[in-house]
Amino acid sequence: INMPVHPSRGNHLPTVANGVRAYLDRPFVFRAINRLDRDTSGIVLIAKDRLSGAKLYRAMKEKQFHKTYLAQVVGVPTPPHSFIDAPIARESEGNIKRVVRDDGKQSVTEYEVISIDNNGNATVKITAHTGRTHQIRVHMAHIGHPLIDDFLYGTRREGATYRLHCNSLSFPHPQTGEILTLHT
Repeated sequence: INMPVHPSRGNHLPTVANGVRAYLDRPFVFRAINRLDRDTSGIVLIAKDRLSGAKLYRAMKEKQFHKTYLAQVVGVPTPPHSFIDAPIARESEGNIKRVVRDDGKQSVTEYEVISIDNNGNATVKITAHTGRTHQIRVHMAHIGHPLIDDFLYGTRREGATYRLHCNSLSFPHPQTGEILTLHT
């Protein structure tokens, strides 16, 4: 948590890419096939070579990748299982924040309530059927159930971060085509 996948302009935090390079202690081209937001935890798939990277990237673009997430949200969404089909666009040019807006790109998120805590907040299983930036965070806030402690789409709490975890990833093996599923 709180670790970007790869270096970017203005980022001075350690990154997953830097960690992998240090762990391997040899020259390595970092090829992240999927990325997670800095404060999102979970599975990041890294290709070991250029050919595998190209095959995995193509499989992802052809929608052969399937990811599920667990999130803690404010309140309990109703119905307990549903789809959110709402287009997402940048709030304004140069702004990282996204909004649901008619001129946005099609975005579909499926959620299912799996538990409710003592404070009346839910843990939900989420499948993002499209892959827009901040899609889960935007959609859950759009239906009135932002992620707990989401500083951008919910209520900021000093020192806290939202709870979003990529807990499952299925994809075709780049050499055999066999469907592999990783879980955390």
